[in-house]
Amino acid sequence: MSAQRLWKVSVLSLAVAGTTGTGVVPAFAQGFALEEVIVTARKREESLQETPVAVTALDSAALRDAGVRNLADLNAVVPNIDVADANGNAGLANIYIRGVGQRNSGANIDSGVGIYIDGVYAGRPDGALLDVNDIQSIQVLRGPQGTLFGKNTTGGALVFTTNKPIDEFEGSVGVRVGNYDRLDGDFMLNAPITDQLYTRISGVAITRDGYVDNLYDGEDYVDEDRKSLIWQTRWVPADDWMFDLNVNWAETDQAARPQKCHQVEELVGWQSTLFNTLALIPATGKTYDDFCNEAEAA
Repeated sequence: MSAQRLWKVSVLSLAVAGTTGTGVVPAFAQGFALEEVIVTARKREESLQETPVAVTALDSAALRDAGVRNLADLNAVVPNIDVADANGNAGLANIYIRGVGQRNSGANIDSGVGIYIDGVYAGRPDGALLDVNDIQSIQVLRGPQGTLFGKNTTGGALVFTTNKPIDEFEGSVGVRVGNYDRLDGDFMLNAPITDQLYTRISGVAITRDGYVDNLYDGEDYVDEDRKSLIWQTRWVPADDWMFDLNVNWAETDQAARPQKCHQVEELVGWQSTLFNTLALIPATGKTYDDFCNEAEAA
């Protein structure tokens, strides 16, 4: 029994000695050193451990391992965040951090969570459901972040940083296929033009048929059809000078989920009668009553 107690005390002493600043770290503990994570949550590069901000930082390797291909995929890997793709799959991003966000996606409404791409503010939810391609890191800053990122960051901010052009040639191509005729593709090409001028271009295309059939017009809803392209050029004329030119283009053409066809019957009064009689269905010119009757008959 005494030998067993002595063995336990010896192991405990070794563990305590390994945590002191002057002691020698045992060989088995050296493999557990944490890699330093650099973030820009305070507009400058600094260690995550020294940043007094509630931030979740994911680099390209972490994003790839977690299967994050789109902004909405952050729901599965980042706590306190909820990304809703607006009305079904309209390509609009309604982002909430710790319950603070904005449901209204109107052009005159500011979001409660700011999105920044290489330091440039994306002011509206249209097209903000970003696809992750050639991304260096994503930082989720819990709010409020108004001091450094402006008034539209009550809930927090999402900071996207893309990979910059470098002085080496590299490239990549990716393809993904799946059901509902899914066919996704992405590419990246980095090429140095001169010793001081580099360029980098990357793009992604997402396509998939919808899984909701509209019996009225035969169209598929909740499909995916997005394309984006990033072209960057970096000029380094001297050690103390660096100029970046970034061009971002994106296009989204998706049909959101249709609303349920149901007449207003629970309410009484002239409002429900006026709506059921006069409301027009977009692009048909038919009244709400005509549309519902034809849909139910089909």
